[in-house]
Amino acid sequence: MAVKSLSKRSERALEMLALGARFVCRLERNYMGVEKWCYRLLSGGSVVPGYGFATFNELRNAGSLAPAGGGTSVSSYYKLAGGV
Repeated sequence: MAVKSLSKRSERALEMLALGARFVCRLERNYMGVEKWCYRLLSGGSVVPGYGFATFNELRNAGSLAPAGGGTSVSSYYKLAGGV
């Protein structure tokens, strides 16, 4: 069975995760009051644009993410598996 390589975006996300970034999955509300689960890559306390569910899912399926703790009932944090 062939091993599928990661996309360039996921590879860049791995580099950021190695430097201390974290993925967060949280329930967010938009300006109309509609709530939905959002996946964000946080680096230095700021959201990195362009890294969302697709990147998170690809890294999770590859076994590169581990729970980071510190979550609540409406948020979960993930770090690089085997990382800091």
